[in-house]
Amino acid sequence: MHEYMEQVGIALDWAFPPGVAVMATPSFFISQPMQAYNMLKWIWQNFSSEAPVYRHGKLVVCHDLDKWLLSLTFEKSEATLDVRESKQIFDTRMKTVMLMRKLLEQDLEDVTSPVVFAPVYIDGNDEQSLVNWFGWWSISQVDKFRKFSVICSDNDDDKRLSRYIKRSALRELFSNVCGLEGTAVDAERVSFKLVHDDTPQCLSTFIRGVSNDAHASWWNPLVICPWPVNQHEGKSRYGDASQWVNFFAEQYIVRAISGKTSPGRKNTQLGFFYTAEDAQTPTDLRYGQSAHPWVALVRPMELHRKPWKHSELLIWDCRLRDVARQSQTMSESDLSPAQRDLIAEVTRQYARINLPLGKVWAGGFKASKAYSCSLDITLDWMKAVVVNVKNWLPLSHEDLLNRRWTLVRSRSRSSPSMSPSPTAAPSGSADPNEYEAPEEAQRILFNPPNSSSGSPRSCQNRLYQWAMASRVAKESEYTYVPTLEWYREQQESGRGFEHVRVWSWKAFFEHYKIDDPEK
Repeated sequence: MHEYMEQVGIALDWAFPPGVAVMATPSFFISQPMQAYNMLKWIWQNFSSEAPVYRHGKLVVCHDLDKWLLSLTFEKSEATLDVRESKQIFDTRMKTVMLMRKLLEQDLEDVTSPVVFAPVYIDGNDEQSLVNWFGWWSISQVDKFRKFSVICSDNDDDKRLSRYIKRSALRELFSNVCGLEGTAVDAERVSFKLVHDDTPQCLSTFIRGVSNDAHASWWNPLVICPWPVNQHEGKSRYGDASQWVNFFAEQYIVRAISGKTSPGRKNTQLGFFYTAEDAQTPTDLRYGQSAHPWVALVRPMELHRKPWKHSELLIWDCRLRDVARQSQTMSESDLSPAQRDLIAEVTRQYARINLPLGKVWAGGFKASKAYSCSLDITLDWMKAVVVNVKNWLPLSHEDLLNRRWTLVRSRSRSSPSMSPSPTAAPSGSADPNEYEAPEEAQRILFNPPNSSSGSPRSCQNRLYQWAMASRVAKESEYTYVPTLEWYREQQESGRGFEHVRVWSWKAFFEHYKIDDPEK
């Protein structure tokens, strides 16, 4: 059989490659400190670069879990005497923090890294959003792992399932997000200030007004798509992102390079994206579905230097503000799936016209403090760019850094050599709002999948409800519902994940032969 397959050119490959991706929930780390340490040891011994026999697997956790664990450790050690944990548990929690840091010594961008972080805008305490996000993430990883598991808490002891959270601060982080994108609660529709509503027709009217302002100015290099690139009903009336990229590349850049048009007139493409937050359709938008706005710009890199050799993509998303402010570079994994898809599309199409994608920039700085809703903030930023292109979109690498644009790292894309200056200072024209003390990233809630039965029954997010309630029994103490309990409710409403195994930590430990130190 093997010889025959070689003769006819048939090769076999894994349909579902061996490997496991495991999400550890916040309530597991809180309620089972001894077991959490043994679980991390199991990850280290099997999936890290130091493993005696390397196995393919990932630990999926909240963003910056090491910092989250350290905060939890000190919180538990400083609690009131009736709930303060013993020195033995404190020492175990500290060992867990140190082991987690060892796991993070390997670059998260490395394919062999044993750890995957959830997005920064999902709160580390928001167990329901983390599990729902993991369900979506796992769908995009089915070609890499055979099994997906969630380690659950199943403890009924409220003291072991509780932690201190500043409710007022969490409420502010939730309420800053427009319409609570991705929320699983039945929140009332947000009121916008710059547009009547967020329907494609209303957004198109606003964007065409911005485009007309650009045409009316004596000089403006922007070519603005006069409608949202991604529309309701899962498709665009005027074309998708691929057609958007292709139109500008063929009609403007190719013609400018060939000398058919003046290269100084229109050389930068701007598109307004309004993409779905639903886990199953990350790039398409259906009516009534929560969505998030962002802006993308494509242009030849270093426009002032001819001939052009590379292109560059700039992505502006108010969610990226906090991530971008932390460093002069950020990871491509910090971007949304739709934004990463756009990078791939620009890479493919601009390579075809011999202007390969050289750099990707990201930013989230506001144009003003007048708005709090992400849709208004984005439309306001877009208007500000049209009024003063040179200020918001400078040409050189150094000026972009000074304007608080951040370079996006990618292992698959080799950027032209241009090292960021370690002494780069803000230019005088930069937005003064950007030099305030760093703020925590805004938070979203992540939806469970739609009901398989078509039932409209909602799954309410308990952390959000607690944060937003007018009155609660304990102002700064949040008690988790055991994972298996709330997930069972989600499953019974037809909104579970068929491909993800959600099981108690006891069953998980028994299956993978992990020692339970409390036995």
